[in-house]
Amino acid sequence: MADLIHRARADVLRRSIALMENDTNEHPAGIDRVFLDGPPEPQDLQPVATMLNPGSKHVAVPLGNAVEAYVNDPTRNAKDSTRRANRDKLSPLVRHFGADADLKGITSEDFEAWTRLLLRLPKNAGKRFPAGSLEEMVKAGEAVRAEPIARSNARGIQQSASSLIDHLVKRERLDRNRLKPHILPKTKFTKPSRRPFTVAELNTLFRQPVFTGCIDEERGFSKTGPNVPKRSRYWLPLIALFTGMRMGEIAQLWTDDVLEPDGVWALRVQFNADRDQELKNPGSDRIIPIHKTLIDLGFVDWASAARQKNASRLFPDIPKSKDKQDFSSIFSKRFSKFLETADLWRDGRTFHSLRHNFRDAVRDADLSDSVAKVLGGWADDDPHNQYGRGYKIEMLKAAIDPAP
Repeated sequence: MADLIHRARADVLRRSIALMENDTNEHPAGIDRVFLDGPPEPQDLQPVATMLNPGSKHVAVPLGNAVEAYVNDPTRNAKDSTRRANRDKLSPLVRHFGADADLKGITSEDFEAWTRLLLRLPKNAGKRFPAGSLEEMVKAGEAVRAEPIARSNARGIQQSASSLIDHLVKRERLDRNRLKPHILPKTKFTKPSRRPFTVAELNTLFRQPVFTGCIDEERGFSKTGPNVPKRSRYWLPLIALFTGMRMGEIAQLWTDDVLEPDGVWALRVQFNADRDQELKNPGSDRIIPIHKTLIDLGFVDWASAARQKNASRLFPDIPKSKDKQDFSSIFSKRFSKFLETADLWRDGRTFHSLRHNFRDAVRDADLSDSVAKVLGGWADDDPHNQYGRGYKIEMLKAAIDPAP
């Protein structure tokens, strides 16, 4: 009896999964045949493996339904942004074969032809050519000589489709993955490692019009003018250079994260789900003294004025990304454009390079490794540093001011 109860529970779970995957067959694949005609006598029971129903080989697996079931599968540990990205990457598969296509009928040759088409797909095809099939998008792109997507991006689309198929194979909806042999080999490319800016490059960066005088902070940020709009384009690079903070940490600050504990002006980095504030690691939760140079440039006065106007976020001009649901993605694109206008965008130079500059500065100032990790929010694996209350804010202030 105990064996029957165990098998019954397993059978209910299999049927529930089949329903989630839109398998409405009365006897879906994988169910226990012992329950098709009522429970047998205990002496007639056979091993579970011989009693599983193979299911009907003729039950179709509609592509559109399979994609939606996979994207929304509650058993997958995935963020909403990841699910949206999955759907976007599976869109070329659905566009080509159609939502009603039976995945069981798509052959290896079909996937090979789809791969050849992917390599001709124009960049940003979904936005530039939103209507039509995949082949029509390719033709429209080639008509205007649009640049095709990178080979690595085509491979990423293939991998998303392959993950979907593997998911269905694992659940016995498909017999095997016919796409896998056609996945493009990984391109051997070494991405330039990030590096700090040189002194000459920092001088070039901070002599750009956005710091010395520009037309405005939008399209005119790179053109000389009478204005110095102190908003995100102005403050984020400076804060990163003088505090070592990550782009996302700065972009998500609220006005009350500029505070004055024990008479020392500081910035608070914290986790707060209600504010959409996140941390990279536990060591990222910290209070960082504000460098005297930032105070001299008017940062504290500027932040205090924003708080007096009842502003919540310190940088409201940085919108939250709809895709990645963070504040750094959009500013990252803005800063990349800024580096391009300053001719500083090659050879591993990014916003994160400023954090490297800060690390070099505290090293040159001969600060201890534990102090550097506290200031920069780097993970500290030394168990000795987990004891006690940590460094006093006055001591950190005395350490950081001479550093850069």
